[in-house]
This record gives sequence, structure tokens and C-alpha cells, in this order.
Amino acid sequence: MSTVFLRIVIFSLTFLNSVLKIYGRPDNIILILTDDQDLVKTGFYGKNGPAVPKGWDWWMGLEGNSRYQNYTLSVNGTWRDYADRPDDYLTDVMAKSALEFLNQGHVRSEPFLMVLATPAAHDPFTPAERYKDRFEHVRVPKGKDFNLHNQGKHWIVQNMPPHTLSDETISKIDDIYRNRLKTLLSVDEIVEKIVLKLEKLQILERTHLIFTSDHGYHLGQFALPWDKRQPYEFDLRVPFVIRGPGIPKNQSFPFPVLLTDLAPTFLQIAGTKDDEADGVSLFNLIEAEKLNRTFLIEFHGEAHSDSVSENCPDVYRDRDQFFQCTLENSCKCQDVRNNTYHCLRHLSDRCDFIFCHFEDDEDFEEFYDLRSDPLQLENTASVLPPHHLQFYRKSLHKLKNCKGRDCRELRKMKVLCPLETQKNK
Repeated sequence: MSTVFLRIVIFSLTFLNSVLKIYGRPDNIILILTDDQDLVKTGFYGKNGPAVPKGWDWWMGLEGNSRYQNYTLSVNGTWRDYADRPDDYLTDVMAKSALEFLNQGHVRSEPFLMVLATPAAHDPFTPAERYKDRFEHVRVPKGKDFNLHNQGKHWIVQNMPPHTLSDETISKIDDIYRNRLKTLLSVDEIVEKIVLKLEKLQILERTHLIFTSDHGYHLGQFALPWDKRQPYEFDLRVPFVIRGPGIPKNQSFPFPVLLTDLAPTFLQIAGTKDDEADGVSLFNLIEAEKLNRTFLIEFHGEAHSDSVSENCPDVYRDRDQFFQCTLENSCKCQDVRNNTYHCLRHLSDRCDFIFCHFEDDEDFEEFYDLRSDPLQLENTASVLPPHHLQFYRKSLHKLKNCKGRDCRELRKMKVLCPLETQKNK
């Protein structure tokens, strides 16, 4: 089985070569993952420089953080420099390399895995030259939560100045929003080119194509300029689209899909499984009779003293506690060490909620009933019935410390729904 990786490795599927001998020929897999730079920030290095990691036949790894031009790639074990010419635009280089891989003769007869992990739509949000004038009149959506100072939330949202964003910052947010859309137009082209190529090769109907992203993103919600590190739906949710053998056509499903579900799904496509995996195969989710899933969300606050501008207010004088505080974002930092949290997320036919505990000086907690408060405007943790609060705390502790099969069992546990207390009154 051939495996090709363009941009960043997520996991190696070397073992699929051996399962072929046992289970026969699996279908092809193509994963397109956007906004991925946080998984791995460099190409793979061997003892003597860039190398192809074990299990991968083709490899392109970006040196350093996300760049669209003027970058260096580790290409199948050799460094290659790119400039700022139109042909050097990274998303286009990835598209060209993907098609080169598909042009190989063995692709028609041998199964393959291809991972296309694009930097778009990540900072610095650089669009291709041909798209630089698109979306010029588009503005970021501004709902009830936009530029809202919410006093019922954890420290970085409630206390960090400024409490509302200036017109200048909002204008910058609009610009970022437009450029993110522009960068994704090149990703659209990758998808189209690959689908057309698979059709031409007559292997589209035995190829699973999956499109998703690394994380969500906020742009002005709760007066937070731009980033991705908060336990709210706008930072947690990502698009997820799949097509291929065994996948119903033109249907959407209400169940939540986690990135940890990708590995079990790929294993099932290959004809095998891993009983210790945290995730669940998508095929099993599709066949589920009812919606009921509980899972863990966690994040550890980040801080780097060299990312805090000396021109920001004295409140940031303890620079080792903050991350990305600049004049460009009105010195409203993207992160802080006490933005470390674990959340219990539940979604079922009965209820939809999230409970979070922050590892800060207050042991701060947040709770949102997402059916009655989808924008998470009102934190109701302080008014939860004691037995509900105790249940959520214990369940969260179990999820934090479980492994493999135990985690899967916990995700099916029966929970106390927030409205059940009102019904019992």
C-alpha cells in the first residue's frame, strides 16, 4: 500500500501493508485537513538531515510554521527552497505534487493513503495572487456574541483588557476573515482536481475522501480578536464531509464526529481494528440507532515571554504568563497559562451541554445548556443543583483519566440532563 504525505504527518499507517495479506485489498483513503500547523511544525528529520518517516512512500514536510511563500520543504528526504513566485504558492505546490502521485501507474491497482494537510486558512492568511481581489465587500458575521464583554466567564474573557474591541481592531478582523476565505479558494481547487483525477483513473468509487479541519476559530466573539483556544462552539466545531464506498449519499447526521475517530475509521476501511483506540469508526456511528455521545475536550494554556509586546500595558509585566499580546490585537492576548481547562461535552436526543473546569486560582467552572443557549451567553454553573454539579465533576474526572476501551464505554454513559431538574419540580 502506498502512503503519501503532503505538508505534515498525522499518523503513519505502515501496518496497512501487512493487513493486506490477511484481509485483501482495502479502499483508497484521501484525507484533506485544513488549518493544520499545530500538529507538527517541521518536516521529519533523520540523523543526517531531512528524511522520509517510516511507512511513507512520499513525503513533503514544511520547515517551521505555516508559510504560503518563501519557505523550505523536506521533499522525500531532500531540502527544497521556494520563493514568492505565483508557482511557489504552497497550496498549489501541494496540488501539483498530489496529482504527480496519482499519475503513478500502480495507483490504479494498489490501495493508497494520501494526507493533504494544508496551511490554509492559517495565519498569515496569504491568498494566491489570482484570488487577492475576491470577497472585497465581505465582512465577518456579527451575532449577539460579537464584541460582547461577558462577565460570567473565565479570566481571559472576563478580565483581560480591553473589554470591547475598537473599530480599528474590528476592521482588522474583517480583513482576516476575507483573507481566510481567499486562501480556501485554493483548497477548493485541490479538491476539484483530485476528484476529477480519480474519475479519470476510474478509482473514485473505491476511494474514501474526507474533508475536515484542525480546529475552529473565533473572530470577535466575546470581544476576543482572533484565535482558537477557547472551550466554545466557535473554536471547537469543524466541518466534516466524507464520501466513498458504504457512505450514504446526500445525507447529514446529527452525531458528533471527533478527530480521534479518524484512525479507527481508516482501520475499518483497511479491514482491521484497534480495540484500544479512543475513537469510534464512523461506520459504527452511522449505524447507531440513537444519538448519545459524551467526550472530553481539553486544552493547556500557552505562554511565551517573547510573544508579548513591550508596548502593551503593565498588566502584562509578568510576560511568562501570556501569549501573543501585540498592538495589532489591541494587546488582548491570544492565550494565558490559566486558560487551561478540561470539559465534559455531551450530545444526545435528550440534551446538549458542556461543563468545563479551569485549572486557575479560582477553580473556575462554566456550564452551558446548548439547546436553550446555543451562543453560550450565560454561564449557569453557579446555579446548578448540587447533585448535578457533583455528577458533572465526577464524570469529567473519569474522562480525564481513562484510556482506550474505558473511554469508549464512558462516552456511552447515561448523564443527568440540565432540564431534568426543572421537569421534576
